[in-house]
Amino acid sequence: MYSERTAVLRRAVLAMLLGLCAGSVTAAEAAATLHVRPVHCVALHQGQQCYFDAEVHWRATAIGDYCLFRQDDSEPLHCWLQHDGAEIELPLHSAETVVFELRDDEQVLATAQVEVAWVYQSRRRAVGSWRLF
Repeated sequence: MYSERTAVLRRAVLAMLLGLCAGSVTAAEAAATLHVRPVHCVALHQGQQCYFDAEVHWRATAIGDYCLFRQDDSEPLHCWLQHDGAEIELPLHSAETVVFELRDDEQVLATAQVEVAWVYQSRRRAVGSWRLF
């Protein structure tokens, strides 16, 4: 029904449209993956430090120099020279959710987080409260 040329043209247009839809992932997001375990850390009371050993696994599409950071920290937790992936275990603690970033020299390539939760919320008493017994 259709000529071979028309079929090739249709496939090319379809591939281009699919490429545009899949293009919503930025180059930086596709350049690396970062996974951290545990995903959750639970402290007994709200505001207390939660202690955990973070198992970090990352993989990049190209060999290069990469560093692992806590978000908003200027000092890296660890750096790798001429690698395209690695695994590391880091003993850490925090009272709030920790966001990790894998960076190269120019940008953040991937992020992962460990969410901190607690069993009991803090119950702060009013300053002027008193007891009879």
